[in-house]
Amino acid sequence: MLRAPQLELDPAEALLQLLADDVIAGAPVEITATGGGPYTIERHYPDPLPEDVSATWAYFDEELGGWLPAQSSLSPDRQTLTATVDHLSLWSDIVAGAKSSIDTVKKAASQAGGAVVAFGGNVVEAGEKLADWSEEKLTDAATWLSHGVGAVFSVRVDPPTCSGDTPDWVEDVVMMEEHSSNPVLWCAGSNERDADILIVKARVNRGYGYGYATGVEPEWEENTTNEHGFLDTVLGVSGDLGGTIASSMEELTFNGHFVGAGEQVTFAFTEASVREDLEVGDPLVQLELPNAVGFLFGVMARVVVPMAESTLEGPIAAVMIIAACADAIRTADGVAGGIKAAVTCIRGQAEQVAQALASALGPRAADPARLGRSIGKWVGKASIYLVLVGPTKTTIDYGLAHTIPDSARRISVYTTTVVSPRTAVITINPFTAEGQLDPAWTLIDETYASNVDCGPYPSEAGTSSNTFACSPTAASAFACWAPPTHPGDVACVTDPTTHDLRLLSASGLGPTEPAQDPLPFFLELADGSHWQRRHGGSGVSYPDPYYLYYDPVPTLNDNGVKEPSRRVVVAQYGQEVIDTNAAQWSVFVAEPSDQMAPDGSVSWLVPPAAVNVTRAWFIESTMPAP
Repeated sequence: MLRAPQLELDPAEALLQLLADDVIAGAPVEITATGGGPYTIERHYPDPLPEDVSATWAYFDEELGGWLPAQSSLSPDRQTLTATVDHLSLWSDIVAGAKSSIDTVKKAASQAGGAVVAFGGNVVEAGEKLADWSEEKLTDAATWLSHGVGAVFSVRVDPPTCSGDTPDWVEDVVMMEEHSSNPVLWCAGSNERDADILIVKARVNRGYGYGYATGVEPEWEENTTNEHGFLDTVLGVSGDLGGTIASSMEELTFNGHFVGAGEQVTFAFTEASVREDLEVGDPLVQLELPNAVGFLFGVMARVVVPMAESTLEGPIAAVMIIAACADAIRTADGVAGGIKAAVTCIRGQAEQVAQALASALGPRAADPARLGRSIGKWVGKASIYLVLVGPTKTTIDYGLAHTIPDSARRISVYTTTVVSPRTAVITINPFTAEGQLDPAWTLIDETYASNVDCGPYPSEAGTSSNTFACSPTAASAFACWAPPTHPGDVACVTDPTTHDLRLLSASGLGPTEPAQDPLPFFLELADGSHWQRRHGGSGVSYPDPYYLYYDPVPTLNDNGVKEPSRRVVVAQYGQEVIDTNAAQWSVFVAEPSDQMAPDGSVSWLVPPAAVNVTRAWFIESTMPAP
């Protein structure tokens, strides 16, 4: 005879209130008998259980404080759950599966107490010793079912949140469109303290964990799975062990790159690392689907770790339980076969895991007797999860995961196109074809000075005909025009940034051709300095193979006084003065020593080094020949 313990609330209803949406249990039933066993117990369901749910008989072990599964079978019509047991205890049937399917059996589950019958060679009578099962004990049992079993089979989490927009250097982020059923939920944004740092978050939306890999080395990462040192502890211990368990522990945790069910991993990436090291089209972050062994570890990690009294023992034991059975699981046929192999294997691993755990922890290990009892308790509890995990939502999710495209588990980032700096080439012509001066320019009359001889010689900065270079060099008349509005004169520019022209009396004017290889008469370098073309004049001898080509334009100090610079732009004999092979041109800048040798030569105080040219000025003319 069977009798359900009397609680203030109907036990079945209480269990239903405590359990998750995808796990339900019948009312606890105490079995007592006048004779010896074995006993066969059955649970009859009014309606057939759906194909995607599983069921098992389980008994509550007072010493362990948890429910343990019994070998059970479901009839072909899926309406009768049977187990043959050899001891008396508090029993309940546990049914797990997808919420939509479980809803169809809740009515039957609520009637579990009255639907359970017993038969066999002995009469089973009602138990009157219910005082031994206090309400507190029964509540503990129900709570364990709720927070233990239920939590495994239903893992759906909210998507992660990222602050701010992605950094300006990110052109596009490619990830699967957000949906609550996606296996991995993503977000991308920027670091609150540094907007140039890209933040990527991935949260596992399944009842098992994933490995992960990044396309480039992140600046830093945070993994909630490792919040209490879980992964660090496992990897540290595996290094002290040998053989199959150690290698399997590293495999199961993806060598530390593992994010558990419902957990989140966060990455920070710099612009330099993404631009320089990430191949275009490669994922920046990718979560890797575990194999069957890893799948079972992911489930086990969620349920065993919270059972442990120590944050050190729990994670190691969780991995060891599955790692000890890894070979048996690998050789099984698929996930279903792996589950059966695991259930069979782990029940015999308590002693081995306890010894390995004690060896790994050394002086940090708990009292050997307590540790042994704890391992037995964890292994016993673990078995009920594996019995139920087969056809449940978690396993269905895992099977379907193999049909979901890889893009659901990866995020790709495309950077903005970096426009290479270019030297701005400026060609000036301050006169119209008729010789009218652009109002933006000022013509300063210096015709009272000595006459300049213009050859006719074309300006080496001239990109068109009828530009002039005049002597003497001291006149600095190497970029000139001959406007018809001022016959017999030339207008010359020295510093184009001032928009000033000097009007000089000239001789030798006539038609000129464009310079064969024009060179700018004025430069602006990347440091902001300005330079003008050097034409002749006295100077010093520089170390071979260099010679002077551009002089710096003196700058004004705070008192408005010009401060000359000793720096010079030099060129090598036989080489181009300006390197124009790249989009941004460059020249060699050096600083000679102020100590001159008797022969007039100097050494370098600062040897020649390439400096980029930001702007270069040329001239052109649309006026007729004078």
